[in-house]
Amino acid sequence: MVKYTAAQRRVRGEIVDKYKTGIFEGLKSVSSKGDFAFGDTLQDAPQPDIELNLSGKPFKPEKWPLVAEEVQQIIAGCDVSPFGLKEKTVIDKKVRYTWQLEPEKVKIGEQYQQYINATLLPKMQQGFGLSGQLQANFYKLLVYEKDGFFLPHRDSEKENNMISTLIVQLPSKYQGGELIVNHMETSKRFDFSIAASPGNSTKTHFCAFFCDCEHEVLPVTAGYRICLVYNIVYTPANFEPTNPATRKLVNQIAHLIEQWNLDDYDQTPCKMAFLLQHHYTPAGLSFGTLKSSDKELAYLLKEVQRKVVFMSVYLGLVTLHQLGYPKGQTWYEDEDTTNIEGRIKKMSDVIKSDTKVDILIDLDDRRDFTVSKMNITDAEVNVEMKKISGTEDPNSLKLKATGNDGVLMDRWYHRAVLIFWPWSKDTRVYEGIPLQNCVENFAKMAQALNSTNEVSLRPRTAHMGYAIVHKYKKNTCSKDNIPPVLQGIAALKDEDLLNLFAGKIEPTEAPWGMLQPTCAAVTAFRWGKMKKVLHNIFSWYANLDTHCVELLHALVFLGDRTPFNPTKDKLNVLKDLATNVLAKPLQISPPAPTPKRKRRKYDENGYYEEEEEEEDENEEKFHPKSKYNPETPKKNAVVLPETEILWISRLLQIHTYLDLPIEKILVKLSTLHLEKIQIPALNSFQGFLSSNGKICPQLELVIETVKKNAIEKYEKGENFGIYISEILCTCNLCSDLKGFLIGSPKEREFSVPLKKEQKHLNETIEKLQLTDLKMPSKSEKKFTLSKAQRTKNSPGALNECLAQITEIQNRPIVPSATSVNNNENEDDSLDPVGGSNVSSGSGSSAHNNINNNNNNNNNNINNNNISNNNNNQ
Repeated sequence: MVKYTAAQRRVRGEIVDKYKTGIFEGLKSVSSKGDFAFGDTLQDAPQPDIELNLSGKPFKPEKWPLVAEEVQQIIAGCDVSPFGLKEKTVIDKKVRYTWQLEPEKVKIGEQYQQYINATLLPKMQQGFGLSGQLQANFYKLLVYEKDGFFLPHRDSEKENNMISTLIVQLPSKYQGGELIVNHMETSKRFDFSIAASPGNSTKTHFCAFFCDCEHEVLPVTAGYRICLVYNIVYTPANFEPTNPATRKLVNQIAHLIEQWNLDDYDQTPCKMAFLLQHHYTPAGLSFGTLKSSDKELAYLLKEVQRKVVFMSVYLGLVTLHQLGYPKGQTWYEDEDTTNIEGRIKKMSDVIKSDTKVDILIDLDDRRDFTVSKMNITDAEVNVEMKKISGTEDPNSLKLKATGNDGVLMDRWYHRAVLIFWPWSKDTRVYEGIPLQNCVENFAKMAQALNSTNEVSLRPRTAHMGYAIVHKYKKNTCSKDNIPPVLQGIAALKDEDLLNLFAGKIEPTEAPWGMLQPTCAAVTAFRWGKMKKVLHNIFSWYANLDTHCVELLHALVFLGDRTPFNPTKDKLNVLKDLATNVLAKPLQISPPAPTPKRKRRKYDENGYYEEEEEEEDENEEKFHPKSKYNPETPKKNAVVLPETEILWISRLLQIHTYLDLPIEKILVKLSTLHLEKIQIPALNSFQGFLSSNGKICPQLELVIETVKKNAIEKYEKGENFGIYISEILCTCNLCSDLKGFLIGSPKEREFSVPLKKEQKHLNETIEKLQLTDLKMPSKSEKKFTLSKAQRTKNSPGALNECLAQITEIQNRPIVPSATSVNNNENEDDSLDPVGGSNVSSGSGSSAHNNINNNNNNNNNNINNNNISNNNNNQ
């Protein structure tokens, strides 16, 4: 970022204010020929053709307006009209006093309905300035008698794409009952009573208004007012501006956007937001359903984006949250607070206020949840955000008790906005979005790079990647976000971003799932450029555990068309890398935890919260209940022997491939279980060499080591210390058990004083298959655990192990005809089309062969163990 002096900052600030003001002033000048509410008298309307079902009895008026007796007959068959309060539907005659008939009890004549559709829908289309199609769906019949009214309210969107409400007032003789519609600072009054004109009682009238407009019906002072209510559903069409001045603003706004895009001043707003005039619900928010001047604004910004290209335009729903104290707290602890929310209208002192964008919709009307949750400041919006709280939302109030200090008040205000910014500000925009959302969006954008021809996708994906890396802080980044970020960088093939990522990311522990992204990055950037990155990645692993070995093994065999045929660059990088990695302490790590799936829970307004899915009741659960809990937590799950076999086999394969000494591996091998780990690992290693035709001296060293370990075990006695790595329970009893197992062979008995502890011990031994230990036996009031004596079956067991080792040793290995490729060009070592040979869970095609061979060997091992058990029996 360029540094400026105070004088330069003042000059740059004036320039920024100039084009920022120019953009906002240009948008403010946009207007529409459409109106938010209008009404008139239908001079040519036919006599209403309506048949009512009143408590099971049909009633069809012959002449309008109706006399008092007929209206009372209708009221007798009606219900009191309710209204919506938060999530409830309630009846309160202090808020609304009117009568209603549901649509199933009202039958409108076909010709009369055709007249409404043919006459009123075109009037509404022209009056609202809409270009799409309108459809009128009958909602209910309303009757206002004397003192009937409805306090100010907004109509909810009762159907998908509902845009307005249509009131058809049937010929009625009444006084009062004016309909008042408010929008922004404008108010319209519609009076079709006989007080306005004596002839109104014999004519049909209509009034239409957008359903987000606040409106009220004043009390009827005399007579009866009867009307039909319709929900107007809108089907969008290609929009053409109704005001010719809108087209002229395109070049003016585009020029200002270009200046904004080139401005690198650090105080330049990274985005701008323009509040729309109408209110929209989350479910009904889209570019197609925008109303009057809002649609003109959207058209203008769409045309600007089409002209300058390098610009993002979103339709959003911004939420202002305020926390403060209610104005005029006069109640006490002993006062009835059941209706306290109904008495509070305003907030006095605002303690906290924040503004976020909950939903963003792109120009194709697709909801982009991953770019939401961004903050909006007053410097980025055309009006101060606190001003949007001028219109109260009755559903936005929540009260929280705070002991004896009074009551805190929460309010949420929702307004639709058009948010836009040039692509040069992408990085700063994304830095204001939660990191997890950025990572999700970056992964999706990177994945789409090879499947779309959109020119803007690659630079915008790069901006997102840089924003993510800038948001990371050393030793505080989530390890779960690292693999998708590296995968995205590999797809982007941005070397500068790769180096920035490798130099800054330092998780507290190694993340899961690094195999696929790392191999993809090597394929994209080649070995020479990945040397530093690979060293940084492997520095995250504190130990040479199974996941570290799996990653190193996948890299060793990545892209080889023939086994043991690396290029010079690959061999140099891997040898240097392996020297540091293989020096780490050896450790068997537990399997990767299964991440809990998350789902989005939507409310009735379209807002959502992410929550973890509940666990299956049939799945095994681990809930520690006592000090000696036999159920091991999932994070400390017991490692299966097959994992350890593959781990040792891969280490031997890596040493063989890179021609490294294997003394440290042989020392580790000696501490593992002979029948479960050592012989199967030897079998797997020999199978790997056989499948690749590789003759090497390491095989003979491994065979001799396993033979030596077998002789020592059956002649000198069992080394029970090999079991302690499999006992992951940390209770005091299991700690004493570990000490007993690694103790002197003379310590043959281990006392277990309590019955519940004996049960836990039995389950531990059975779960870990400690077959060489005798189960606790009852002796007076104590239970004892004894080490098994190997006497009669020791020679037979030794001969059996030696026979298995000899059979493995005598298998033929056919030498491979391939030789080491000394060509410095490494293009042939990787996939020529630029894709990695890595499939899910493996390092390469050779790696897949190794895994398959290991699986076959493991099956042979299991079969041998079964036959051995049968022989012993």
